[in-house]
Amino acid sequence: MAGNQEKIAWMTRPLALILLTYVALGTAFSLVVPLNEAPDEPDHFAYVRVLAQTARLPIMSPIAAENETMEANQPPLFYALNVLVAGWWPLDEAIHGPLNSCFSIELADAGRQTLYRHDPTEAFPFEQNRLALAYHLSRIFSVLLGGGTVWITYHLGRAAGLKEPFSLLGAGLVAFNPQFVFINGSVNNDVLTALLGAAIIWQAAVYTTRPSQKRLIGLGILFGLGLLTKYALIAYGGVIGLAILWPIFTDFQTKKQQNLIGRLAWEGFLFSVPVMVIAGWFYWHNWQLYGDPLVWDVHLQAKGAAVVRQSPFVWTDLLEFARWHFISFWAVFGWLNIAAPNWVYVIYAAISAVGIMGAAGIMWRKRGLLSPSHWLIGCAVLLIYLSLLRYIQIINWSGYQGRLAFAAVAPIAVILAAGWQMLFPRRFVKFLLAGLAGLVLSLLVGVVAPAYPRPQIYSPPTTAQAVCMRTRSGLLLDGVSGDQRITGGAINLTWHGLGMIGSEGAGTLETILLLPDGTEVGREQNSLNWRADELIDVPVQIQLPADLPRPTVLYAAAQLRDENQGELIEFQSATGRVLEAPHTAVELILPGKQDIIAEPQIKANALFGQQLQLIGATITAENIILVWEGASSIDLSYTTFVHVIDDDGNMLSQADSQPLNGRYPTRVWDVEERVVDIKSISVQDESTTLRIGVYHLATGQNLILPDGREWVEIKLSPKQQ
Repeated sequence: MAGNQEKIAWMTRPLALILLTYVALGTAFSLVVPLNEAPDEPDHFAYVRVLAQTARLPIMSPIAAENETMEANQPPLFYALNVLVAGWWPLDEAIHGPLNSCFSIELADAGRQTLYRHDPTEAFPFEQNRLALAYHLSRIFSVLLGGGTVWITYHLGRAAGLKEPFSLLGAGLVAFNPQFVFINGSVNNDVLTALLGAAIIWQAAVYTTRPSQKRLIGLGILFGLGLLTKYALIAYGGVIGLAILWPIFTDFQTKKQQNLIGRLAWEGFLFSVPVMVIAGWFYWHNWQLYGDPLVWDVHLQAKGAAVVRQSPFVWTDLLEFARWHFISFWAVFGWLNIAAPNWVYVIYAAISAVGIMGAAGIMWRKRGLLSPSHWLIGCAVLLIYLSLLRYIQIINWSGYQGRLAFAAVAPIAVILAAGWQMLFPRRFVKFLLAGLAGLVLSLLVGVVAPAYPRPQIYSPPTTAQAVCMRTRSGLLLDGVSGDQRITGGAINLTWHGLGMIGSEGAGTLETILLLPDGTEVGREQNSLNWRADELIDVPVQIQLPADLPRPTVLYAAAQLRDENQGELIEFQSATGRVLEAPHTAVELILPGKQDIIAEPQIKANALFGQQLQLIGATITAENIILVWEGASSIDLSYTTFVHVIDDDGNMLSQADSQPLNGRYPTRVWDVEERVVDIKSISVQDESTTLRIGVYHLATGQNLILPDGREWVEIKLSPKQQ
C-alpha cells in the first residue's frame, strides 16, 4: 500500500483549495456565532484565563460552585497553547454576561437561541472589549488547528491506499462537516483532540510499512501530546501498540527477527520515554492531588445529577444515542438547540450509508488481504466508540454529542471515502465536494446566522431583571429595568424585548401594579409594534396612590391585547408553558418611612441568627407591635412569631406570620432598616409571658440568639397589659 506508493507532495492544489474554503467557512462561523454560544465554550476559555492570570492549573472541586472552570479536570495543552495566542491581552473582564431567560433547548424552537445575553462591544472591531478580541483570536487559532486535521486526513487516506480524488474526498468530509466547522470556530479542546488523534493514526499507519526508531519516537511524542490534551486519546494506546507489534511479528515470521523480547523491550522503551516526559508529570500531579490520575470521581461529583445518569442504561437509550449522536456529528449548532432542516440529515445519512456499504464491500472482497493501515483505521474508530459507549453508561444524554467522537473524525472520513471509491468513479468527487462546501455555507447563512439577532447584538441593560414572556405571533419580552426600591410618587419601568424570526404584529401592552394580595393599585397602557429582529424598549410610568400601605412589596405584571379585537394574546414561557394573564414579571419594594417609627414600650435588643434584631415591643388592646431591624443582608423570607404563655407553660394564643402578613418579607429588607411588624393578638390574662422568635417555615429551623435560646421571653405586668 503506502510503502509502494510514489512520494506524495505535502500539498496539492485541490487540497489547498479545500483548506482555503474550510478556513473561510470556519472564520465566518467564528464571527457569526456570539461568544460562549458553543457547547462548554465559556468553561474552556475560563481555563485559558486561569492559566494566563495565575500560571497554575485550575483545581477541580467536587462542589460545582467552587470551580473557576468546570473543565478544570482536563489536561492543559490546548489551553496553554491558547495562552500563547490570547494571553497578551487583559483577561480580567467577565467572560459571560447574564443568562438569557428565554433560552430554550428545544430543537424545534425558533425563538431566542442564545444561552447568554450579549453586549454590542463583543462585535468587530472590539475597540471597547479586549476580552472579546482575545476570545476571537483563540477561535481563529482553533480554525487553523482544524485545518491541520483536514490536511492530515488527506495524508491518512493516501497512507490507506486511497486514490488521489478519494483522499481529497476524505479531507472534504472533515472540512465540510458543518458540525466540525462550527466546533472549530469555537474555543474547545475537541479541536486539538481531533488534530492529534488524526496525526497519531496517520503516523501509526505509516510506521507499519516504514518502521524506524525516529518514527517510533515521533509516535511517542504525538501520544504524549494527546494524553496532555484529552483523556479520550488514551484509547489510541491500543492502536499504537498494534502498529508497533505489526512489523515486529512480520519480521519474526520471516525470520528477520530472532530476539523478539529484546526488540519489544527496546521499542517499548523508545516509545514510552517521550510519553512519560511530556505527559507523565500531569497524571502524577492528578494522583498526588486527587488520588486519581483521571480526576474521574471528583469530576462526576462536580457535574452532579444534571449530567450523571440517574437510571440504568437500557437499549432504548442506545437507540436514542444513535439518533442524537448521528445528527449532532453532522449538524446541531449552538448549545445543542439549533437544528438543520431534515433534508440535511438525509443527505449526510445517504453519504454515510454509501460509504459504509462500500467499506463493507472492501472488507468482504479483500478479507485476509487488508493492509495494516486498514486494520489500524478500523481499530481507531472501534476503540473511540467503545470508550464513548462506556462513557454514556455513566453520563446522560449530554454524552451523546457527536463532537465527542471527533478524536476519530479523520479515520471515519477515510472509511467513508474508501467506501465511495469502491462504488463510484472519481469524476463524482469534485461535484460532491462542491456540494458539501455549498451546504455548509447555506447552513451558515440560512440556519446559524438567523438564530442570533441581527444587525445589532441584543442586550437589555445589566440592571434589567430577567423575564421570559413570548407570544406565538413572535413578540418576546425578556427584561424589565427600573429601580427596584422606590420611594413613592411614581414608578418608572422599561420593558425590553425583540421581534423574533419571521414575526410582525401590533398590540397594546398593559402594565399592572399589584399588591401581594392581588389588589390592583395602578395600570398603564402602551401601543406596541414589532417586526423580526427589531429591538423593543417600552417605557412605563405609573402613579402610586397616596394611601398605599407602607412598607410593602409591589408586583409589576403585564398582559398583551390584540390591536383590533382587544382580546388577550397568550404569553408563553421559554418551555412553552402558558402563562397566566396578567403575568407577574418584576418585584418592587416600597419601604416604610423611618421617621414615623416610634420607640417601643418594652426594649428587647435581641439579635436572632446575626440577621434580625428585635428592638422591642408595644402592647395595645388588640395588637402586639414588634419593631425589627435588619442586622445584615437577608436572603430568606422568615416567619416571626408571638406566643402568649401562662404561668404553667400553656400557650394561650399565638400569631405566626411573615412581617405584615407577608406584605413585606424579610428578604427585601435593607441593612439597618427598621420595620414595624403588627401581630393581631390580644393579651387578656394578667399573668402572661410573651415568647418572640423567628424561624424559616420551609425547614422549621429557628434563628438562634447568641446565648443559644430560640426565643425572647417578656414577662408582662398588669400595667403593661
